[in-house]
Amino acid sequence: NLTSPVFGTLSGFGLWASGSAYLEGKINATAGGKIGGWEISSSYIAKGDLRIDSANTKIIAGNSGVDNTGSNIRAVFGKFDGTNYGLRVWDGTNTYVRLTSAGNNEIAGWAITPGIISSSAGNVQMDATNSRFLIKDTNGQQRVRMGLLNASQYGISGSDAGGNLLFKLGEAGNEIAGWGITSGIISSSAGNVQMDATNSRFLIQDASKRQRVRMGLLNSDGHYGISGSDENGKLLFKLGEAGNEIAGWRITE
Repeated sequence: NLTSPVFGTLSGFGLWASGSAYLEGKINATAGGKIGGWEISSSYIAKGDLRIDSANTKIIAGNSGVDNTGSNIRAVFGKFDGTNYGLRVWDGTNTYVRLTSAGNNEIAGWAITPGIISSSAGNVQMDATNSRFLIKDTNGQQRVRMGLLNASQYGISGSDAGGNLLFKLGEAGNEIAGWGITSGIISSSAGNVQMDATNSRFLIQDASKRQRVRMGLLNSDGHYGISGSDENGKLLFKLGEAGNEIAGWRITE
């Protein structure tokens, strides 16, 4: 019997060469074997951390070339999960990269689909389908939206946990903590308090939108001061360039 440092004692019939062997033509071996350190079987070719697995239609790099056991990081290419084609890098539990024909792609915890890139918890989303960025809380409630706010208007908006608007800036209007902001006026949500740069004045209105107090430019004659009226529009007082009057009493120098 012959003894090989690699195969041990050889038995039966076969071909063995301790040095180089030169063969031409076809070689058919169904039982497998080793060539250059590569293990060859009817279903895979493997060496070290690399396995080409024809039985399961995949290539495994790392974790001693196996994917069904062990906790070392490995890359699996092909039919990586037994059903879908693609690439997965994982340690048997945690997935670091997944690119798959199923569409649920993931890199470092970020899910990637044709329309959306989102964090693993879904609280941060870059939404190309709806042209916007989204920030959600742990309950899935939208808290900040930037980009397309509605069917046609762009900007940024923020809401509290109950869905109540905290601010918005953009084509849908500007509002912060209930205060509306335009190029000329800052006003409360009900419009009862206004800082009017267009007309150079401050206004206080009642619930029926009647002006009760005006401070700044009082009239079209360019008179500045402050004035107040009752709910019927009757003057209660005025002080300034338009004259000074309180409860019907005029005051002059």
